[in-house]
Amino acid sequence: MKQRIKINFREIIDLLIEFFYLAVIFAVPIYFALTFPTYNIFELNKLVLFKVLTWLLFFLTAVKLVFYKVKLPFKKYFLFPVIFIIGLGLTLFFSTNLQQSFFGSYSWQAGYLTYLFYFLFFVLVFFNLLTIGDGKNDGSGGWQKRIKRIFVTISLASFIVALYGILQILNLDFLLWSEDPFLTKRTISTFGQPNFLASWLLLVIPVSAYLFYQHKKFLLKFFYFLVLITELICLFCTSSRGGIIALVLTIILFAFYLLSVLKLKKTQKILIILGVFLTSVALFLGFNFFSQGRLLSLFDFQSGSSAARVNFYSAAAEMIMKKPIFGYGLENSGEIFIDYYQPDWGIHGNVNATTDRAHNLILDILLSAGFFGLIFFVILYYYFFRLAVDNIRQEKMKGLSLALFLGVFAYLISLMFSFTIVAGEVYFWFYLAVLAAINIGQSDLIKIEPRSFKKSFWPVKIILVVIIFLFTGKGIVYEFKTLSADYYFNKLFYVLATEQYFNAFLLDNCLQEVVVNPVNQEKYYLFLADKLSDFYPQIKDPFSRKVAREKLIKLNQKINAQGYESLLIKGKINTVLENYPLAEKYFLAVAAKTPYWPKVYLELGNLLLKEGRKPEAIINYQLIDKILPDTSDSRLNEAHREVVKLHRKIIFKKLGDLYFAAGDFSEAEKNYQEAYLNDLNDFTLLKDIANTYYLRGDLNKALEYNLHGLTRNPNDYNWFLSVALIYQEMGSFTEAKKYFNSALELAPNDENLNNFFNF
Repeated sequence: MKQRIKINFREIIDLLIEFFYLAVIFAVPIYFALTFPTYNIFELNKLVLFKVLTWLLFFLTAVKLVFYKVKLPFKKYFLFPVIFIIGLGLTLFFSTNLQQSFFGSYSWQAGYLTYLFYFLFFVLVFFNLLTIGDGKNDGSGGWQKRIKRIFVTISLASFIVALYGILQILNLDFLLWSEDPFLTKRTISTFGQPNFLASWLLLVIPVSAYLFYQHKKFLLKFFYFLVLITELICLFCTSSRGGIIALVLTIILFAFYLLSVLKLKKTQKILIILGVFLTSVALFLGFNFFSQGRLLSLFDFQSGSSAARVNFYSAAAEMIMKKPIFGYGLENSGEIFIDYYQPDWGIHGNVNATTDRAHNLILDILLSAGFFGLIFFVILYYYFFRLAVDNIRQEKMKGLSLALFLGVFAYLISLMFSFTIVAGEVYFWFYLAVLAAINIGQSDLIKIEPRSFKKSFWPVKIILVVIIFLFTGKGIVYEFKTLSADYYFNKLFYVLATEQYFNAFLLDNCLQEVVVNPVNQEKYYLFLADKLSDFYPQIKDPFSRKVAREKLIKLNQKINAQGYESLLIKGKINTVLENYPLAEKYFLAVAAKTPYWPKVYLELGNLLLKEGRKPEAIINYQLIDKILPDTSDSRLNEAHREVVKLHRKIIFKKLGDLYFAAGDFSEAEKNYQEAYLNDLNDFTLLKDIANTYYLRGDLNKALEYNLHGLTRNPNDYNWFLSVALIYQEMGSFTEAKKYFNSALELAPNDENLNNFFNF
């Protein structure tokens, strides 16, 4: 008879624990809002998944501690991470927006609460790596197998991510993206942004190289070689300049390591140096060719993203000088960057677009936590690299420790041109836990033993487990509510875009029932208030209009008058509610904070126009023209030039309407002409121009522009009708009838057409 396999309670707990920490490193890089669409597609979804799995890991670990006791030398391994997390927590007291620093911004979710979860994850992984099984690294294979399963899981996750990234470039994507990777020639895979993907790939490429080197069996070696090549190709497909620079510097660092530890002859050392040099040159040249010159454009500080980074770096430097010690608090940089908005920002990015990151790890740390916080980040990174070096020197999984060292080194170098993301930070803290676990010597480990409770203590155990279960359940429900709120917000976004106002109000009610994160809630308030303020004049249905007004009144009360976005939107709300003095106060506060931001002058001009203060409205619209980039500026790329032209078209159209209403048809025509030059596809502007000539009595010019409009848009019967009317007024009845008949052919069922002529 076959012997039955007996699995006891602790083995079940250990299996589940291993499953969940492996699930974290496998699923977090891959997961995004595919099956449950939310507005924040990537970072929020990855973070919620990470937190839910961490909660489950916490629950199982706590249950294990209720029933089993273990003594491990944890203190020295927790010292530096604890110092880091306490030090980062102290910066909250100096934050300009404590709530946002704690919860994190809506876009990036990188507040102190997230760091607490990273720290908790580190503790749980470290503890469980050492206590799964018999708790001993005794050479029986248990420890090595657990480590092997970890990095096989990482390898599989990276292969899926990288393969999907390559398929996007080959136009084999099963999803549609607003910026199609096939068209942009920059893959995003499951990360949503090429630089984020590149940073994460740099963390896993050395691990794949290690697995390829370590395995001797042909099939395994071939598989890991395939994974490694796929990752490298995907890295190239990101066209991330920071990524390729980090890769080359990591190869150079690895070469120095080889030269320092291997006893090589002089000739061999020269060959290694030459090989590294040629490899670096080949990588740079190949990358530059593949990315269509992006590498060389890194040194073009007059245009493109390099010029934008120069703007961000210079602004960040000034900001740091004002609060050098403690900074502005985690996630608060966006509120300060807007103070430094300049017209040139509309050349290297979209008009009105600002940033909440300096796109440099060191500058972002200084902005968030000052030099005080920088010390703690240095401590944390020092601890990581010291652990790796200790393991290498003591030959404790030497190859793996070296791979983790190189991966994090490459990751941090790439962050000199970008900023941290959820998947990258999860892997960093996981690597830290693995290095710390490897570093513990066998003699320090003590076997796990059941706690010796009396029978009368069993109810206490059960109560403890129930308490832990309820606490964990509450945390998981919180995360699901956070994601559900964003799901409703996503639906609200699309419903408002299609002007389904009643459905939008119902969705907003659903959203308010589940939203729990106050920072996210503020984001939802601002969005709804912004859109309702824009759409309110267009709402015709009396009931929807009444509900919209009531919503705006409530939103005006809920939105705090703190921060430039809140002030701007409160100004828009009060413009709609006809509280004009208060609206003007908000707009002027924003203008005082960021005097070169075109958006505030557009809203202020709209307010003044509604008040009937037309001369002042004209001044604000003309001011926008002065602070917008010149469309002929050679530094503008086509995408940014079109954005500038759109803004110019809007303001000149408004100026034209103002002069037209005032009876100054000559000035109106000039502004309509400018508007048309900025958008040659807006044929309605030709009609506006024609009307200015008609009202000045110049029928020939009016006819010329109507005929031009007819040529540009021959399927619109209104052009034929306008031409017919002008010909009739000029006395050319034959021509008038011809164009009138053409209008009838295009709109045969329009009964009103017969009322224009009596032939």
